[in-house]
Amino acid sequence: MAPSFIRLLLIFALAGIGGASVAPCQDGLRRLSGQHIQLTTDVASEEESKTLVESFDAAVPQWESFWQLPPGSLDDWKVDAHVIRDIAAFRRLGLIPGRVPDFPFGYALGNRLWVIAQKSEYYTRHLLLHEGVHALAFSQFGGAGPSWFMEGTAELLSVHEGSGTNVQINRVPVHRDAVPYWGRFKLLTQRREQSGVPALSQVLGYPRDLKSDVESYGWSWAVAMLLHAYPEYRDVLLQAA
Repeated sequence: MAPSFIRLLLIFALAGIGGASVAPCQDGLRRLSGQHIQLTTDVASEEESKTLVESFDAAVPQWESFWQLPPGSLDDWKVDAHVIRDIAAFRRLGLIPGRVPDFPFGYALGNRLWVIAQKSEYYTRHLLLHEGVHALAFSQFGGAGPSWFMEGTAELLSVHEGSGTNVQINRVPVHRDAVPYWGRFKLLTQRREQSGVPALSQVLGYPRDLKSDVESYGWSWAVAMLLHAYPEYRDVLLQAA
């Protein structure tokens, strides 16, 4: 085999062609880079870490299409993301600025994201995509809008099927087992059975800070999904961005 061909194979292997490239671990953390995401994580599984990067990269062109952005608008868009198990270690290393408040799930500040690793790979991936939608809104629209719109569209565009390069966003799960630990179905079903479904006006009037209330996120998702499902409302929802 020609030496030049061997060198080419080595370059491809090191570059991670077709997926995430992985940098050596430093301070117990793994650093991976994709087209649209630089990921720093202490998740133990290298495979899960790579899948997170691949999933994010696969979602971005779908977000571009959903928001009807000009083709190529997000080609150079990239976030600095952190998926975290030991939050104290990330703070100690200076990877979470002091102005970032405590967060039980995720937080976005400009193009920087922080996500707490969850009990299921699906939910961790969901949260990474959710915060990515916020970052996109800051970048492309100059803000994320009122709570129902901000969280509703972020949920809409982070609920997904598949993983890695096969991720498909904006999919209504066929069953709650398909989205382990997401929790929205359970809460919404309980409220429906208790005749506690909120009025549309109540959801549209949610306060600015939802304090990571999962049920409020669920109803916001339901409203965004409802508006997007009907052609007479869909254009208004998209133009609102």
